[in-house]
Amino acid sequence: MFSFLRDGESTSLQSTCDIYNNSFKRFFSKQNGYIKFKSRKNPVQSIRLKNNNNSIRFEGNKLRLNKFGFVKYRDKRIIKGNILSATVKFENGRWYAVLNCKNVPIIPLPRTGHSVGIDLGLSSLMVFSDGEKREPISRLTKIEKRIARLNKSLSRKEKTSENFKKNVKKLNKLYARVVDIRNDEYQKLSTEIVERFDFIGMEKLQPKNMIKNKRLKPQHQSNFMVKNCRHD
Repeated sequence: MFSFLRDGESTSLQSTCDIYNNSFKRFFSKQNGYIKFKSRKNPVQSIRLKNNNNSIRFEGNKLRLNKFGFVKYRDKRIIKGNILSATVKFENGRWYAVLNCKNVPIIPLPRTGHSVGIDLGLSSLMVFSDGEKREPISRLTKIEKRIARLNKSLSRKEKTSENFKKNVKKLNKLYARVVDIRNDEYQKLSTEIVERFDFIGMEKLQPKNMIKNKRLKPQHQSNFMVKNCRHD
């Protein structure tokens, strides 16, 4: 009926059917709303490949994927555990492979005997209960200025013109760069906090709602949520 399905990889079609069935099960059990189908015009396109008989594996600096063969990748991390599946995603002109693994060894962190409460702020990124402050990411300032200039330039262009499309591509690359920088900084910061403290208290706040509230006072009170960050 749909001839283009023959061009796809067989396990990706199986994975799509599994996702489709699970979505309807959650819908009928009233866990989620009605399913939303992804359009071909969606800027983010992805497929999920299953690992059968070690079909997804690493050899040197190349990753083998079903039907695609060996492709070069850039990542210094060592994959641990057994690969179950790989989700290949295209976003903002870049290709990603997200691996789902099992039997990944978890090494418990040594106990430090310290605890901390963290307050998310507006002027500062966060303030620790011992008075230590972390400021917002400074290297985003130049990129945000470039994004503002490109958005201003984009508003003066016709949506059907080639210059409009070129401007959109430049903006997408800058937005992707901002996401990469934030993820990198937050990952380093969260790892540092977990390694330093056994117990971490976090406020039950939504930063987006804090920004919208113009009457929010700098000093506010709220309940803390305590988390244990060590594995016994």
